[in-house]
Amino acid sequence: MAAKLNTFFACFDKSRQVVRNVIAYGMVCMLLFAVVSCEGSKPSETDILFDEPINVPFTEISLLEACECEHWGCGWMRVNTESELVIINSDRELRRHVICAENVPVIDFSRYTLLLARGFSGNSRTPICIRLEQLSPRSYEMSLLFQLNLTHVVARWNVAIIIDRLDRNDNVTLNVTGIL
Repeated sequence: MAAKLNTFFACFDKSRQVVRNVIAYGMVCMLLFAVVSCEGSKPSETDILFDEPINVPFTEISLLEACECEHWGCGWMRVNTESELVIINSDRELRRHVICAENVPVIDFSRYTLLLARGFSGNSRTPICIRLEQLSPRSYEMSLLFQLNLTHVVARWNVAIIIDRLDRNDNVTLNVTGIL
């Protein structure tokens, strides 16, 4: 009987040691996962907002003036969405958005980006205010303010601005507002 008792306690000590090892291994794994997950949750550049938005300088571009056509053969492609913003960084991309009989506008895309905002709504064709702000290192907002008409006439609008070149990782949102 004493031999059976000793065997039981001997196994009990061994099983307790195995349980301790498993618990210790589990705690090490949990700490490792906690450290790794905390490192991954550091805010990225796009998450860090500036205290105050920064006004970004731009040049508004008129397609009729920029294409230097002798005839009125240039125009922006029409869209069927209420509003959209297109970031254009190459001549090839620009040609997809321009209808031009003779010349496509010449823009140095190695230095500049063309932001094309367009759409349609029941307001005027020309915004009364255009503003571009940088909200974070990689986040921008283009705001357009339109004067609303008392009559609801569907009007198509296009706003094109040239700014310093943006990277592919930069994000630009469009904010279109109408006032009476």
